[in-house]
Amino acid sequence: MRRVARELLKLLVAILTGLALVVLAISGANPGRVNVVGMTVLVFIAVASETRKLWASRRYWFALSTAFVLHCGALLLIVRRTGTNFPTVYDFVFGLPEMVGLYLILNYLAGRPKSNSAPLRR
Repeated sequence: MRRVARELLKLLVAILTGLALVVLAISGANPGRVNVVGMTVLVFIAVASETRKLWASRRYWFALSTAFVLHCGALLLIVRRTGTNFPTVYDFVFGLPEMVGLYLILNYLAGRPKSNSAPLRR
């Protein structure tokens, strides 16, 4: 039952995110900023979803919150410098390495939980 609830929650978040982006696009929001918001949501939801076993750790939440603030600050600087021209190709150039790096950093800082299985003996 928990697995079904988790999958339904993921689906709900994806639908709400998509609707929010559509509303932003229809309302005449700057396409570059809609792109930035969408990529931020994608990066942090993907990383949070993949690291859910670490959610009980305070160090994890501190690291994730710090990364989010740094991410938003960096994007704010980039958008202000480039104006409205924030090419979609940057999503792939910077987004994927950011996801992988954030995943590795969170696992390192919060510590991967120990497996419940017994070690193999010879």
